[in-house]
Amino acid sequence: MGTRNSAFVVIYRHDHVLLVKAREKRRWSLPGGTIKIGETPWEAALREAEEETALEPELIGISGMYVRDDGSLAYVFAARVSGDVDPVGPRHEIVKQRWMGVRKALTRLSDAGRRRLQDALGLRSRTVASISAERFALRAI
Repeated sequence: MGTRNSAFVVIYRHDHVLLVKAREKRRWSLPGGTIKIGETPWEAALREAEEETALEPELIGISGMYVRDDGSLAYVFAARVSGDVDPVGPRHEIVKQRWMGVRKALTRLSDAGRRRLQDALGLRSRTVASISAERFALRAI
């Protein structure tokens, strides 16, 4: 079996982050999944967020790129939604979606998920110019 790159989204709203729980998984996770052939990580992150939550978040930048033990890549994007929108569920393999305070979310995620969330939280202090430059660079990946 070949490597499978994936894209995940950290969705912010009012100091909370959205986590999802898949049917066959013990732990909560960030919305995300496999990048399809011909799809950019940016496009995959948006598609996965919509598939798993029915939300259409605004991606504000990449917060991390991680190499897994099998050599595949996991791209993580910081995103936000406007207003008080809530996910629609269950959807596909996702049985639960929940807005959680950051402290609680950190206790619900795997070690990899926790690291990705912590890295994404640091994105808030970056400039709009650097985020925009990364967005355009991702289209070339």
